[in-house]
Amino acid sequence: MRIHRVRAGFTRKTAAEKLLISESLLGAVDRAERIPSLDLLVEAIIEKKMGQL
Repeated sequence: MRIHRVRAGFTRKTAAEKLLISESLLGAVDRAERIPSLDLLVEAIIEKKMGQL
């Protein structure tokens, strides 16, 4: 994931803000210590949409 994040021009902080997760969790995902679940990604999308209401 880190390769794609860097190619997209995001820092760990900006990517974490976009996904609404902590930088620490994103770091674990970058290092492949943790694979994000579909539930995590769905929750991030829902929370982002709820914040726009």
